[in-house]
Amino acid sequence: MKLMRISTPVMRGAMAAGLAIGLSVVGMGPISAVMAAPAGTLAQSTTCVATYVVQPGDTLSAIAVAYNVQWTTLATANALSDPELIYAGQTLCIPAGASVPAVSAGRIVFPAGATATNVTGTVLAGQARAYVLWAGRGQPMMLSLASANNDVTLTATRPDGLMLTGAPVSNWQGWLPLSGDYVIDVQGGTPGEAFTLTANAAARIQFAPGAVQASFAGDTAGGFTVQYVAYALKGQTMSLTLSGVGGNAVLTVWGFQDGQPYLRYVTEQTSFSMRLPASEDYIIGVYPRAGMDVPYSLTVKIQ
Repeated sequence: MKLMRISTPVMRGAMAAGLAIGLSVVGMGPISAVMAAPAGTLAQSTTCVATYVVQPGDTLSAIAVAYNVQWTTLATANALSDPELIYAGQTLCIPAGASVPAVSAGRIVFPAGATATNVTGTVLAGQARAYVLWAGRGQPMMLSLASANNDVTLTATRPDGLMLTGAPVSNWQGWLPLSGDYVIDVQGGTPGEAFTLTANAAARIQFAPGAVQASFAGDTAGGFTVQYVAYALKGQTMSLTLSGVGGNAVLTVWGFQDGQPYLRYVTEQTSFSMRLPASEDYIIGVYPRAGMDVPYSLTVKIQ
């Protein structure tokens, strides 16, 4: 299986190169639950492991290849007297013995400086789409999946082959234990459906030795919120200044461990100062208006 790579940035006084992610959408329509009745007459004693809705341009042989079954078996299962006469919108029974192969992914390149992206596609029942994400040890990672029926799930595997997420989930966040490639599998639910995978990897701020302040210049490439992460101790004061945005971007701040929001985008603030209530990682976001690409300068001070 061909896998794609996503690279995540680490901040060292300025925004590093962005992520890269990929996607290839299969030209096949949605499938419904096992034993759903297809249009037309099934051959006697046919068991459907899935059904497939014919899309414009489909051929019976191409559908058969996708499901690893002979086209003649597919024709017989659906009582097709003329295999060349299938039409868009027709529902075909996928008979027992067929399989839904995993799908390799193409590549989408993140705009330089981005720390998040959305990947959209379609996944069939029982199918998996594999993605590879490179990230550094200790980076906070947030993964989320959205689908119409909320039954598309993901699992993630560490570079050493151990499971990162445990059971299939629709959302996951945590610190990454190793530097290397993480494999994310998007797994189809009962019907085939469209999904959106959001990957977010905050860029960790590293202050120069003895420094308590760092400044960054960047832009909200692709209209995504750019997120930084900084560890601070309880009782320290964090001060933030966002400039050069012309009213088109604002700040957000929340605690990564406890999920507590300290500054929401709806307050539309470009400066922030607070004595911190806990020792933890704090996520600092530059949030653009309406998906705008906004140049900015950000100064972070912790003392």
